[in-house]
Amino acid sequence: MTVNIYTHTTAKGPKKKITGYGYVLECITSKGPATLSHIGTFTDETKNRADLRCLIEALKKLNKACDLVIYTTPFTAAVVNTWLSMWEKNGWKDNKQVEIYKELKNLLKPHNYSAKTDVNTFTEWLTRETEKEEEKAKCLKP
Repeated sequence: MTVNIYTHTTAKGPKKKITGYGYVLECITSKGPATLSHIGTFTDETKNRADLRCLIEALKKLNKACDLVIYTTPFTAAVVNTWLSMWEKNGWKDNKQVEIYKELKNLLKPHNYSAKTDVNTFTEWLTRETEKEEEKAKCLKP
């Protein structure tokens, strides 16, 4: 079974802030694609950390091993495709945020996976919905 994961966050740069995030899981079935989506907010995250947490939230929805194609940011694609294996091999040394990377690696372990940075059919929708969610969260913040 093949599952595509599409992620997006509104975070920009290293400053921690309220961030809209969203993902779409698309399962390719014999009857055509089936999707599951979620839009939410993180309250105090940097760009890179929000992107990783968004992917982690999406991966938690998977209940069996599958072939994964992850559509995400260049940073997260590099983490998934290269850095996780490298850090694991060197015992997670020289890694400031080891816990989030270990969590991501454990969630990816049962799957055959790769990450891409391509624009996709959900890019526009995720951008619009995460921006609305961020604005809503900013209005509700005390």
